[in-house]
Amino acid sequence: MRVLSSLLLGVLIALAFISEWETVREFAPVVGLACVSFNVISLLAGYFLPRATKLSEPQAIAIGFEVGIHNGTLAIFIALEVLGRAQATIAPAIYSLSMYLTGALFAAWLLHRRPRRA
Repeated sequence: MRVLSSLLLGVLIALAFISEWETVREFAPVVGLACVSFNVISLLAGYFLPRATKLSEPQAIAIGFEVGIHNGTLAIFIALEVLGRAQATIAPAIYSLSMYLTGALFAAWLLHRRPRRA
């Protein structure tokens, strides 16, 4: 099941990038580094700060994902419907696409760190 869910996540990430390729190509150089940096810092801080306070590994992992995976769809809705500014949707759109990739890499890192069971 783990392999199937990982493959499905990979396909969804690829489809998201393909469907939004023009947006990614145009705006990723402008906001991409900031979005990816914010996501990676959020994931790592959400994991390591709880570990520093002696919370268990599963709790730290849950907090890491909760802090690192943000609701880009909500940010896009607010930008369009509340603020009426289409330009304000660019960063959350790039972030939404990149967070799945960085989240998957974070999960792979966590799985790689886990001790192997005999």
